[in-house]
Amino acid sequence: MPTVTDWLMVVITLFYVIATICICVANFKSAAASKKQLEESQEQFKKNNRPRVDVEFFYEKRKFFGLRFANHGNMTAQKVSIRFDDAFIDSLDELHFQSILKRAKDKECVIGVGQHHDIFIGSKKLRENHAKNVASGVVVYYYNGEQYESKFNIDIDNYMSIYSVKSEQEELIKEIQEQNKLLQQQNEELKAVTAALTNRAENKEPVEI
Repeated sequence: MPTVTDWLMVVITLFYVIATICICVANFKSAAASKKQLEESQEQFKKNNRPRVDVEFFYEKRKFFGLRFANHGNMTAQKVSIRFDDAFIDSLDELHFQSILKRAKDKECVIGVGQHHDIFIGSKKLRENHAKNVASGVVVYYYNGEQYESKFNIDIDNYMSIYSVKSEQEELIKEIQEQNKLLQQQNEELKAVTAALTNRAENKEPVEI
């Protein structure tokens, strides 16, 4: 017959078995949670340390409209290809810009951090074609062997207001032109005074000082 001591040993053993199982389950859950947290951290790191190409619509020198493909990420975008939708290309009335967009499909470029690549899509006539102005397509780029893409669909007619303002370079050029004009006037006046003095000297006329 089992003694009390035997039953006590059975109970203690059973307790240790249950405790061991609970510890194993807890360790398994903790390992799974740690793995998930590590995967989330790695994914977040990848998101924060990757190129991110965004598309902006711009107006240049009060003459041309274009799309600016800017890298707002933290890494260089490699093998960047820009593919405009055929419907948008065919909607352009200016054949020169149609050719630019068609050739863009077969080209690749590199866009560094904080840098951009511009493609002009039309002149002032672009916004006169009200029924068709939706610039659409996709930007495909790579980093560290992984492919990323950004689709764009910009309703040009309903885009935010575009203001024609002078750049700092244009203001500087204007100031230089005004200074050159002033210097030219002063030079002409100096030439006139010199000619008058020379003429008086040749005619032996007294020079008033």
